[in-house]
Amino acid sequence: MRNVDSRTAADPVLNPAVLQQYAQRKTGLLERLVTAYLEEAPIYHRNIRAGGVARDYDLVKINAHSLKSSSSNLGAVRLSKLCQDLETSASAKAVDDVTTLLEHLGPECFEAEEALKSAVFTMTGKTLFEDGPASAAAANS
Repeated sequence: MRNVDSRTAADPVLNPAVLQQYAQRKTGLLERLVTAYLEEAPIYHRNIRAGGVARDYDLVKINAHSLKSSSSNLGAVRLSKLCQDLETSASAKAVDDVTTLLEHLGPECFEAEEALKSAVFTMTGKTLFEDGPASAAAANS
């Protein structure tokens, strides 16, 4: 099987410069964007996994595309690359490639989410999801 994973060890989990731009724009913007991401990303992740199990490549492709874009917008570089590879492999209906890439999705999502929460804390002093998503969203509205 060819190497379908374009991530490299040099790729950072997160590009904090992207987040810094949001933090400098408007008070609370960074927290709102990351909170929305942390609420939506697990849904995309579940849909990608469900599509992989069912071999529903359209479901994988659509949700990988959405997670790729959302991750890229917040500087989650490695997760965005993995989702691009998943989207490409799903488009080609490459069963083995999708299966291989799915093995990395959970850990990569976890690393990106933890890096985002840590970056928000470092930049703003605010902790997201201390009591769950609903309290984070309410605290930041």
